[in-house]
Amino acid sequence: MIKEVLNMKKSIKQNIIVLMAVSAMALSACAKSDTSTPDSSKTETTDTASDAADINAEDEEKLISVLVDIRDNMEVGTAGSSLKAVPFGAELLDWSIDTTMNANETKQVVAEWLSEQDSDKLAEINEQLMLAGNTAVALIGESGKELMESAGFESENYPWSDAKTDIISEALNAVGAEGAQERPAE
Repeated sequence: MIKEVLNMKKSIKQNIIVLMAVSAMALSACAKSDTSTPDSSKTETTDTASDAADINAEDEEKLISVLVDIRDNMEVGTAGSSLKAVPFGAELLDWSIDTTMNANETKQVVAEWLSEQDSDKLAEINEQLMLAGNTAVALIGESGKELMESAGFESENYPWSDAKTDIISEALNAVGAEGAQERPAE
């Protein structure tokens, strides 16, 4: 069990590094290829505003509630934090089953919520969200039941066969992109 937890921690750290690197490259590529004309940028702004208006307010509120719960109640970097993340991963999975939001809307809401957070705490919040998201993915994997048992956690929704892992992945991508933006330039 300890070996699995250590492997999960290693996997989480690797995912964070990969997401931050990919996000940094994407941001760099966007900055280099900004050849839009004033007319096309107007269209993009209108489309983004339209997309924001289309997001179901109740779904957005529920997602933000999950994010706040993770931010306020989940410990990272302490003994047993991987196992303590299980209920938060499950909460993400439960939300993903009930939401009507798509992956892009999820990423947009998470990125906007992150931008509103205290910049001094953003690194910790990113770590919390990454751990919760990676735990969610682990819970629907082959070792999900064993992980829940190790954490002493039960859920009536297990095995989350209807979970929308694509929206959880997009939430993690938003976390990685926001974390990459907050890193100081070297």
